[in-house]
Amino acid sequence: MVSHEHNEPQEPQELTESPGVPNMYTVRLERQVIPLHSEDGIVQHKSAYYGAIQVGGLIPQSMNVVFDTGSGHLVIPSAICRSETCRAHQRYRRKASISA
Repeated sequence: MVSHEHNEPQEPQELTESPGVPNMYTVRLERQVIPLHSEDGIVQHKSAYYGAIQVGGLIPQSMNVVFDTGSGHLVIPSAICRSETCRAHQRYRRKASISA
């Protein structure tokens, strides 16, 4: 069983600059909880945090992403990636952005 604190698909929200910190933006995160079972029957829960962002300009490209809470990195799939995994997700089109 997978539970979500918010079950509705997210629409990208306009990012707001964090007060007093230039070039830092706030993104509303949703939490997905996944139960993990061990051989002993012990249940633990793994959490994943995701949110809607917009990347690039003049016309931003919207996508839902899973955030790696263990680092400050954000990796988004590129339109040139042709793997099955990449094709299953929204991909960033660099040529569609004037800020890339």
